[in-house]
Amino acid sequence: MAVQDSGYLIVMRAEAMLGVYSQQRIARERSDVLRQLRKALGFLDPAAYRGMGRWPLDPYPSLDPAIVRAFRETGIDMDSDRTARIRFCELVGEAPPDDYEERLLPTVHEAREVTALLDTPSDWEIVHVAVAPLERTAKTLGYDLWLVERRVLLTHRRFRRNPDLAPA
Repeated sequence: MAVQDSGYLIVMRAEAMLGVYSQQRIARERSDVLRQLRKALGFLDPAAYRGMGRWPLDPYPSLDPAIVRAFRETGIDMDSDRTARIRFCELVGEAPPDDYEERLLPTVHEAREVTALLDTPSDWEIVHVAVAPLERTAKTLGYDLWLVERRVLLTHRRFRRNPDLAPA
């Protein structure tokens, strides 16, 4: 699948992401490393992170019950945000198995529709993302660098928090 030039991501709010992360096994087992990291980077507030690495919502991997069952049998959570993820899949289609690119919703209307179907919509926010050119405007929230298609090819996407703002 080709990289989309622009669209809408639904990302977890930093506060919610930190709460989920703190309950994960790796955070509990490596709490000493996490504590050292937070001490070394004490000037950064993790809750203020605004980047796109905030666990973007993925569409359901497939609408085929056999494929969903296979995912579930490997221990992958197929129940959280199920209705929203199924609708997301219906809107963007199923991705090929080797596609690791973030899936973007093409319109803010569709992003809002999917967000409304989430188990806890208040834990998520919609951001508009676009591949370069990265021109700073009053609408720009920030930028992130992404690794594309497992090659050492960096691209950047600008993003805006307010989905009411039309893409620049």
